[in-house]
This record gives sequence, structure tokens and C-alpha cells, in this order.
Amino acid sequence: MHDLPNGMVIDGVLQPFAQGEPSAALKHLSWAGDLLVYDRNYASFEVVCEHQQCNMHVLMRLRLSFSQQVKTFAQSAEDDAVVAIRPGENMPVKDKAYGRNTAVQVRLVKSGLDNGQVALLLTTPPGKEEFPVECLKQVYALRRGVETAYDVCSGGSASLALARQPLRRPST
Repeated sequence: MHDLPNGMVIDGVLQPFAQGEPSAALKHLSWAGDLLVYDRNYASFEVVCEHQQCNMHVLMRLRLSFSQQVKTFAQSAEDDAVVAIRPGENMPVKDKAYGRNTAVQVRLVKSGLDNGQVALLLTTPPGKEEFPVECLKQVYALRRGVETAYDVCSGGSASLALARQPLRRPST
């Protein structure tokens, strides 16, 4: 785990590669009230749901294949939408704190990249006034430096970041 504003690694998990990044992320759920920033490898209903149950927020980039709902949003003219997500049809829910019909409110945001592509972001702080798109884009962009820090420490296999300070609207 990397503290974005201070540029410091503050926590880590060593586990077999086969266990995957999302299971490692769920071992960091003691930072209630914070915003955790994730890359596409962490995106799952389970990660979002578990963080919300611990009073934590997430900001993560999504793959287009995350869900049909995300594909529909990506193809729409909307740049910012609040939607309810549910576990995927093939996702096991046995022994989980949520069921097949559990819904979690999230916000989907399109963010233009320097290379002309569009990144799809999911976040749980829903407030469009409190957290404008530009603010979310700036916070997500901070995560980029985390990858180079983890390259040094782990050979580049991790990218989890923590925004420890309240998000503020960018000054104009």
C-alpha cells in the first residue's frame, strides 16, 4: 500500500502470485474512511463491496469487460453516471457477506488519456459536487508513480495506492 500524498510505501502483503492481487487488497481493509486507488487488475464486485462494508472508498480503473453495464456506459454519450452493480452470474457468493441480489451504488466516470484513449473509472464516493471528474482524474493519475515504486520493490507486480488526505476540488 502506497501513501499517495507522501510518496511512501506504508503496508504490503507477500503471498503466492496465484492468489491474485484482489485477495491481497482485501488484507488492507483496516484503513476506514480512506480512498484506495486501484488499477484494472483489482476491479471486482467483491473488492468494491468489501471496501464499502468497511467504510472505505475505492477509485479504480475498469476493463471494458467488467460488466455489460460498463460496456453500455462506455458506448453512451454520458461521461459520469451513478449505477448499481451486482455480483456477476459466475461469481461465487457462498460464504460471502453479500448475496446474489446485493447491489452496490457506484459512480462510473470516463477519463480521457494523453494517448487519446478513454479510461473507465469506478468510484464509490458518489458526490459529483464533492468529487468532480477532474479531481478523480487527478487522484487516479497520482497512482502512476506507485507502479514505478513497486517495480523497484517487487518486480512490478503490485499497484495499490492510498489517498490519505481528503480529496479537494482542484483550484481554477
